[in-house]
Amino acid sequence: MEITRLFAKQVHAVFRRSVRKLIDPTPAVVELVTDTDGIRARLNQPQFAIERRHAGRFKSEKVLLHLQSLGNFEGRTEDIIQLQSERDGSVQAHWTDDGVAQFAEYGPVKAPKEPKLPGPPQQFTRNPPSLLKALDEAVRSSSQDGTRFALDRIQLRGRSGKIISTDSKQLLVESGFNFPWKDDVLIPRVPIFGCAELGLDQPVDIGRVDNYVVLRVGDWTIFLAIDSQRRFPTADEIIPPIKSDDTRCEIAPEDAVFLARTLSKLPKPVDSRLPVTIELNAHVMVRAQASEQSPPLELRLTQSTYVGKSQRFVMSREHLARLLQLGLSNLQIRDATRPFAARNERRTMVIMPLTDSKAVPAGKDAVILESNNSTTPVKHCRTHERTEQTMATNKNGPNNGHAPAAPANGSVPHPTPANGSMPHHPPENAPGGYAAIIAETEALRDLFRDGYTRTNRLLNALKRHRRHSKLAASAIGNPCRKRSHLLVENGPARVMTSAGSRRGRSCLT
Repeated sequence: MEITRLFAKQVHAVFRRSVRKLIDPTPAVVELVTDTDGIRARLNQPQFAIERRHAGRFKSEKVLLHLQSLGNFEGRTEDIIQLQSERDGSVQAHWTDDGVAQFAEYGPVKAPKEPKLPGPPQQFTRNPPSLLKALDEAVRSSSQDGTRFALDRIQLRGRSGKIISTDSKQLLVESGFNFPWKDDVLIPRVPIFGCAELGLDQPVDIGRVDNYVVLRVGDWTIFLAIDSQRRFPTADEIIPPIKSDDTRCEIAPEDAVFLARTLSKLPKPVDSRLPVTIELNAHVMVRAQASEQSPPLELRLTQSTYVGKSQRFVMSREHLARLLQLGLSNLQIRDATRPFAARNERRTMVIMPLTDSKAVPAGKDAVILESNNSTTPVKHCRTHERTEQTMATNKNGPNNGHAPAAPANGSVPHPTPANGSMPHHPPENAPGGYAAIIAETEALRDLFRDGYTRTNRLLNALKRHRRHSKLAASAIGNPCRKRSHLLVENGPARVMTSAGSRRGRSCLT
């Protein structure tokens, strides 16, 4: 049997990723078969199977190898690997590496007792390449372990063409696909759908046969066993309905780029979940703090907006990064203790806030970094007053002389303007308004930059002067070194370094 080193590398990469996190200690076995139709490499597991085919005409042969054996002779070239099966079941491999002959022998491998795979479905339905990306994101949103519910499964809804996954802390729904069945099926989470070896730009054919969902992408065929016994959470009951009194936040594209770039650089607390505080209060802010003794760092998203009452809630940094990566910029928040949703045209993601983590408040020593001026040094800023966002009109009437009710469910208290009027903000061009503040801040920034440049110039001059002074003192004030040099020119010198001198100065004898 002959295969190429590149074929072995591609097969090894995908197969290895599929079994990397399995608990089963039994080594995975790869079946290599050649016949008049070509070469077939198959990995068969209890919940899934993966095949890679390569067209051609070969003599009928069959070889069994442990998966790690492919890594011994894989490569990036089309060099031929000769695999020869012996009578006792052992396999000999011959290949060349940079022109140097290589040889390896592998012991007999027992064929795995896995379920027999059915033939291909009679009908496939074509889907765009984005189906692989959606399945990869669904794997990332699911759990490795399923307890009461099948959280280690992915739900494919036939009628609506939706892919749903959850790990109880996040839920992801993506729509826009065509499945050739009407009911809802559960398939295992196999972390291979992001492998470049599959050909992520190729269309994906999907079908169903017996108890399997079958995917076909180029030369690859993936069999996914349908789980018909376990229960999956009802996503429709988890996704919060859209209500008019919810707070809606829109993260601007420029702010999303800034936040994605800066998020990993925020202070990291001891909590392994790396919580961040999101506050919607006059501005859209993301805040983090290493400890209560250290000043918080606040990212102010100047281009982003929100409508509704002020909010302050805590979420995982990983979940926030995923929202940005998936382009989910429209947030819908009810309060700080309930799941909130993020949406775009095709995706909906529901995130459970970290209700057991303390929110980081704004402080007098907070360091604020604005998204529209992120290249300038960070600055310290005093605590801003909590106000109602100007985009939202409060339609509630006066309180009839009673004190306003305490905010519920973790929402941030906000002032209620009388008679439904809008909160007053100074005009942008009024004296002492926003324009004057911005102009004064820019002037102060330029002054700091000029002082920084002049200080660096003076510091470099002092360093050069100190360096020249040391060189001059070394040349004039060390007669031993000068005399030793003269003796070397006139003939052999008897020079001895004093063992007790820490500076290693030379002494003539």
